[in-house]
Amino acid sequence: CHGSAWGVSLCAIAVNATLYASHEIWGHFILDIFYAWCCFYGWQSWRVRVAPRSLSFKSRLLSLVIVGLCSFIAYHLLTFIQGRVVLIDALGTSCALMAQLLTTMAYVESWPLWFVHDLMNLIIDIDRAWPYHALKDALYLLIAIRGWRIWRQRETAKKA
Repeated sequence: CHGSAWGVSLCAIAVNATLYASHEIWGHFILDIFYAWCCFYGWQSWRVRVAPRSLSFKSRLLSLVIVGLCSFIAYHLLTFIQGRVVLIDALGTSCALMAQLLTTMAYVESWPLWFVHDLMNLIIDIDRAWPYHALKDALYLLIAIRGWRIWRQRETAKKA
């Protein structure tokens, strides 16, 4: 990843965090704080090229269970603090947390979680009438689809 991408990412995180906080979408606000930490971590760890790899079946299952539990907990916490679009916010936030962890470790399975996260964000954008943010999240969804295809091709080539 190019060095300047990290600075751009931090600026985008700051803008998004401000937007989400001002509209009481707390799950995604907290997620942006996590993203900032991951951005600094990624800057350090991705300076060395990382080859994509795949989780075992057991690890995939565990990841899905963790996303489910996190979604359940986030839903109840967000309901308690009276957030907006609670179920969508909880599911999107939980998928993003797991996806970000898997991405920093270069696991291909991060991509489907990004699909769900980006779709949930797109729904929030439409609900909040944020057309430019919706366009950005639609673009992120397309990038996630492309990224997943590229990583799968690399994994297949590595096995051949």
